[in-house]
Amino acid sequence: MTSLRSASVVIVCILGVCPLALHAQQAADWGTQADSLRGNNGQQFSFRCPGGGQISSRLWGTDVYTDDSSICTAAVHAGLISTAGGGTVRIEIRPGAGSYLGSTRNGVTSNEYGAWHGSFVFITGVQTPTQEAGASATAATWATQADSLRGKNGQHFSFRCPAGGQVSSRLWGTDVYTDDSSICTAAVHAGLISTAGGGTITVEIQPGQSSYRGSSRNGVTSNNYGRWDGSFAFLLIDAVPPEDMAATSVDWGAQANGMRGKDGQRFSFRCPGGGALSSRLWGTDVYTDDSSICTAAVHAGLITVARGGTVAIEIRPGQGSYRGTSRNGVNSSDYGAWRGSFVFVSSGLGEPLEDGAANVQTASWATQADSLRGKNGQRFSYRCPGGGQLSSRLWGTDTYTDDSSVCTAAAHAGLITASGGGTVTIEIRAGASSYLGSVRNGATSNDYGSWGGSFVFIRPLQRRPR
Repeated sequence: MTSLRSASVVIVCILGVCPLALHAQQAADWGTQADSLRGNNGQQFSFRCPGGGQISSRLWGTDVYTDDSSICTAAVHAGLISTAGGGTVRIEIRPGAGSYLGSTRNGVTSNEYGAWHGSFVFITGVQTPTQEAGASATAATWATQADSLRGKNGQHFSFRCPAGGQVSSRLWGTDVYTDDSSICTAAVHAGLISTAGGGTITVEIQPGQSSYRGSSRNGVTSNNYGRWDGSFAFLLIDAVPPEDMAATSVDWGAQANGMRGKDGQRFSFRCPGGGALSSRLWGTDVYTDDSSICTAAVHAGLITVARGGTVAIEIRPGQGSYRGTSRNGVNSSDYGAWRGSFVFVSSGLGEPLEDGAANVQTASWATQADSLRGKNGQRFSYRCPGGGQLSSRLWGTDTYTDDSSVCTAAAHAGLITASGGGTVTIEIRAGASSYLGSVRNGATSNDYGSWGGSFVFIRPLQRRPR
């Protein structure tokens, strides 16, 4: 066992809320574990993993890890750092779980395990230590690239993209981008900023990859590419500009139409617990700006009526139409053209249902989603049994054809394993003009052309503590 070095405690208030103790950054080695912190549930600790590390065999779990797992190895498995570059990560101590699911991610294999006494998860939705120290962002243009930072793997750099920018054609990859891509354009593609409003973002430098997959997101198209020598990815830090970090306390009737026209600007709001849902709600993911902000946040799965919570929105232009759906016990309505909109910055995606929750359907490893075609935007949860067998019926990556095996797609996406099974949530989407195959987590998906229906997985969120 590796003992953790002692550290002084500092309290950091995030959006005006100070519920948890955040400990000073500690130097770790690649054998450091979290079991000495067992019982400090809800407290967060930061560790600095050195570059040039070696993957440990002590790793059990996926997203939630046993507390005797190697912290640094788990961080590589989670895609937060690399062995070559190391980096700083933050964990939150959690109670023990009844079982832990193994998987292969980012070149690292974790093991399954039964009941254990303590756990930890990584916290990715908070400020990084660099930002807490007040590091300033570098002023960028819409042509700024990251290739000058190549080799600084695991290091973080912040850039301020000016408002009124123009999207560049220099963009390769999805989530992980080639380092000669336009950083600001990639940030729009990732949904973190807009060309109209600009904004400040933080990237992590990563090693080159053997291939990069292009996609169309948020009005921006990125390109496929083969092998390249350097990459970067965005740190998802709620992406709220510093001037908007202070959350405004609002009631459950508060709307965003008073901010109409401030497109691209972001604002944080604190919704009180014990609220009452409003009937004023139009849209899904993108909401009319006269919708109730707090009700929309419940619809999006970010907060609950009972507990309330803090959310961040970005102001967007009006749309020609808004689509209503039923989500998380809340009904939103359809609407036609409206003059202003907002979206949630942190994700806009609700939590998957937990195993054992109502409305989870038992699936086999042959279950497909094509019977749900046309129910676009609606979500369905499936429990895939353990001891399953991967199906050859799998087309696509991240977005799958609706006649793919749901459980096999979940294994491909790294959410479950064939041996352990598990519960996953999908969202029905419209058909796409093409689907890109890939090999992930021991499952192979195939390329395909145009198809009539699709689905994506709704992944668990690691939220800012309330």
